[in-house]
Amino acid sequence: MRQQDASVASARATLAEAEAALNRSRELQAKGYLSQASLDTSLARQQTAAAQLAAAQASRGETAARLAQTAIRAPVSGLIIRRSVTKGQIVSTGAEVFRIVRDSRLELDAEIPETDLLLIKPGMPARIVSDKVGETSGTVRIVTPEVNGSTRLGLARIALSGMGGFRPGMFARAVIQAGDQPSLTIPSASVLYRENRPGVFVIDAKNQVHFRRITILATTADRIAASGLTAGEKVVVEGAGFLGEGDAVRIGTATPTISAATKSAR
Repeated sequence: MRQQDASVASARATLAEAEAALNRSRELQAKGYLSQASLDTSLARQQTAAAQLAAAQASRGETAARLAQTAIRAPVSGLIIRRSVTKGQIVSTGAEVFRIVRDSRLELDAEIPETDLLLIKPGMPARIVSDKVGETSGTVRIVTPEVNGSTRLGLARIALSGMGGFRPGMFARAVIQAGDQPSLTIPSASVLYRENRPGVFVIDAKNQVHFRRITILATTADRIAASGLTAGEKVVVEGAGFLGEGDAVRIGTATPTISAATKSAR
């Protein structure tokens, strides 16, 4: 940049000298002591010096613009959590240089079992707990629509109310206050999986069984909250895995029935 400044200063001085020479030539030509050809030469030198000054200023402007591009300015304020380059490294256009937590905002990617995912809604309050830094509060921002095919887990993004001692990359647990959800519950032993989907055998008025798909909403040690059934319907609990569609069964006195209940979702 200093070299460019020197070039501009030199061109400006040359232009000043050429203008002074042109003014003298005009005075002498007016008195008849200088020919028109000599005056034209002085004018050409002045115009050449002006062009050289403009070129030097343009070159300096280009260098200043390039120099300004070497300054990295964050688009928002926040906390730098990752540096992807080292000093002296040449980076390409669009390459990541730093990663910033905008306005120091953090989110927890909470993995939710698919059986509980339908109970989680955006805006629900949550409590985030870490064995190392304590706990803080948060709010469910979004529930992703996909479930991992291998783990059968969905994802809920919880926005933390404040960073506190939490840092990106840490592990934490979340307790989401989903509230009480009315649902039907059935014994866990009655649920079968066919084609990786849950269902139960429902007993009709002729004591014949029919397999029906259900959606699991929540689970406990021995009960499952599910949709797809009607209160009062009877389901097969023992030996369901040995039955086929339309088989006749005999109802024992200890067979439990579906009951309406209020399940506190987790």
